[in-house]
Amino acid sequence: MLGPSAGRHGGPADPQQRGVPIRSPRPSRRANGESDPPSQGTHVPTEVPLALNAVVFPILPGKTDEWRAFVAELNGPRLTEFTESRRRAGVRERTFLQPTPMGDLVIVTLEGEDPARSFGQMVSATDAFTTWFLERVQAIHGVDLGIPMKSPSDLILDTERVAAAAR
Repeated sequence: MLGPSAGRHGGPADPQQRGVPIRSPRPSRRANGESDPPSQGTHVPTEVPLALNAVVFPILPGKTDEWRAFVAELNGPRLTEFTESRRRAGVRERTFLQPTPMGDLVIVTLEGEDPARSFGQMVSATDAFTTWFLERVQAIHGVDLGIPMKSPSDLILDTERVAAAAR
């Protein structure tokens, strides 16, 4: 007769003693940085895509250091004014510096419900910050944003869908 610690086939009853793990070797979702699936009846937030617009401005030759100082002011002492102006316009702005063989370019993206309207609103404001901002843009990029432009850009290609035929 087999003792209480013996398994069905005469071996040990404890799976660990037989080298069989008690749990799956796959770590938990949390250990993998994943969140647990939502419980039934809980609210699952959905991401609402916002419109995106991009515009590119060349930096005039020899003005990249001046542009960097301008951006340092926007990220430093003028950050509150800058973020407030974009909040009022209803957009999130992101700016990239792109060196090219033809010179440095600045790529500005605006994301919001209507970025083209927001762009017009931002450049037509008459407060002291906007006046300073537009003067700096004209000195560094040679572009007068006070002169109305068609649309900052046209979306031509989107990996989620084909946006428009190449023009």
